[in-house]
Amino acid sequence: MPPAQTPLQHYPYLTRQEFDLAARGFLEQASTGAPEDGWAWVVPTQVALDFTRGGVERSRVYGYLASKRTLAMLGGHPTSGEVTDVSLTQAADFDDDDDFGVIEEEDASSVVPQTHPLDKFAVQNPAILIVDYHIVYSSSYQVPVLYFNAFYSDGTPLPLCDLYAHLVPTTYHSHLIAATSISHQGSISQQDHPVLGIPYFYVHPCETSTLMTAVKAFKGDQQERLVGAEGYLRAWLSLVGGPVGCKVNVGYFLEKEVSSSAPAV
Repeated sequence: MPPAQTPLQHYPYLTRQEFDLAARGFLEQASTGAPEDGWAWVVPTQVALDFTRGGVERSRVYGYLASKRTLAMLGGHPTSGEVTDVSLTQAADFDDDDDFGVIEEEDASSVVPQTHPLDKFAVQNPAILIVDYHIVYSSSYQVPVLYFNAFYSDGTPLPLCDLYAHLVPTTYHSHLIAATSISHQGSISQQDHPVLGIPYFYVHPCETSTLMTAVKAFKGDQQERLVGAEGYLRAWLSLVGGPVGCKVNVGYFLEKEVSSSAPAV
């Protein structure tokens, strides 16, 4: 039987601690079901001035999930109308300690390493995009938010109009632009990354709680929530990630079976 999930106190909202727990579960699912997506937990370090000690002291900031992928470019290229992930990223590396697969970054520029193997691949394949996806917790909305930046093979960032031309399938254009209450997809906006402090596009989280409220299962006369903390991010990303090329394949949903019988002695 599938392992039990940790109930969320105020579903569909998450506390910061519940987000960290959800991220751990998501990394486990990604590393076993879709290691090619290369999700990892990133904890940048910031330099803070310590005037009381007369020196400089490093302090930690909150972490986030990150994946760097190459995607076949839409619009004028043979992609059959779909965004195809051809990522060469490695499996997320995490362990059982409190940092569960931490990648420590010294500054914002190192989060997108210039020596990443995808960079060389991109130069040799100009009809692709390199996309950085980050899943960051929003304390204001109390839900995860998908941040992303996309680049042409020569490193040039895509403006918003090019995102719609080369990353977002035409099926989602009207929903994302209008951000209607029917679609619940949220609009694509741009603001400074809450951790890195540099401009990133993001899928606005204004409708995330409404969207996740619909992710429920029914049992008899009782309505039960389908996802706990460990399953929250995969369910959420499967709904909001597709329109911007961040697909969740079936491997994320292949649960490890937990035996219900006692082990033989």
